[in-house]
Amino acid sequence: MDLPLDPAMVSTTDTLAGYQIVRSLGVVEGVTTSKLIGGFFERTILEQAMREAFLDLLQQARTHGAQAVVGLRYVVMIEHHLVMAYGTAVRLERAGRD
Repeated sequence: MDLPLDPAMVSTTDTLAGYQIVRSLGVVEGVTTSKLIGGFFERTILEQAMREAFLDLLQQARTHGAQAVVGLRYVVMIEHHLVMAYGTAVRLERAGRD
């Protein structure tokens, strides 16, 4: 599968090791809905929904011209059958060696 952005360039922290953020491009998100089983997400269904939301987030980041996404978070809304991934799209440069 050809991904729109390298998953290694996504971080749950506000930084990416070895890089300096030179421009913030704003919040990007990926959203998907999924079926519930007995009112709960089955683990495999939840994992698939999270992956779909993540891939959607990567596409949104690429559309904004991002090289990376920092501050990745997930929201799962069981009552709405919704999974959302969101973070901040950024442009980077390699950190200088001091």
